Amino acid sequence: MCAHEAVKDSGTILNAKPTLLTVLETLARLDGKKHDCFLTVTFVDDVELGDAQALARILSTIDSEKGVRIQPPPAGQLYYKAFTPDPSLLDRDERIYHPWELSLSEKNGQVEGTLVRIDSIWKEGSAVSELEASEARVSGPEDLRKALDAEAERTRKAGIRARPPVILAFAPATLPYGMLLRFLAPVLLTHKTIHVYLDAPMPTVPPARRKPPESP
Repeated sequence: MCAHEAVKDSGTILNAKPTLLTVLETLARLDGKKHDCFLTVTFVDDVELGDAQALARILSTIDSEKGVRIQPPPAGQLYYKAFTPDPSLLDRDERIYHPWELSLSEKNGQVEGTLVRIDSIWKEGSAVSELEASEARVSGPEDLRKALDAEAERTRKAGIRARPPVILAFAPATLPYGMLLRFLAPVLLTHKTIHVYLDAPMPTVPPARRKPPESP
């Protein structure tokens, strides 16, 4: 299925018009015939992330053994569940691990961002940890790959456990899917779990615990 356009079976288009409504009607019709539907979802490059999220929320309600079974996406694509992220991951004080956080913006057709590493710092005698944020500006996909590779090398040399290969991406709902995908493309093989939060502010860290921006 190509989001907002067509439901296809071996190249045959099953919905009459390229609209979300006909996509859902087609899926309901197949379900009514008691077919086992195994669906692969891909998003076209020009679909806005807000529209991708709207579809993902609907798909999440029918993705079950008694409904439509949605398969992993083709290589290089985001799984539809990336657009229905767990809101509890935004609570830095309560989550059990700290994924990478990536704040993205678009200007003049170019995407850039800030990559944030959160660490829990335990001080001697303290019963709770403090959060420390390290930021790195990433002006393009190559910078993002370099920053993650540098962190992997840092942890290897320090002999500490590597950070989970998870990225929380904060992006505007109007950003085209293709632009997001191209920015993330160099890291999708190593960081397959992506959570996309739309028009949501990245959690803040007190200035006293924020390190100066780093170069990738």
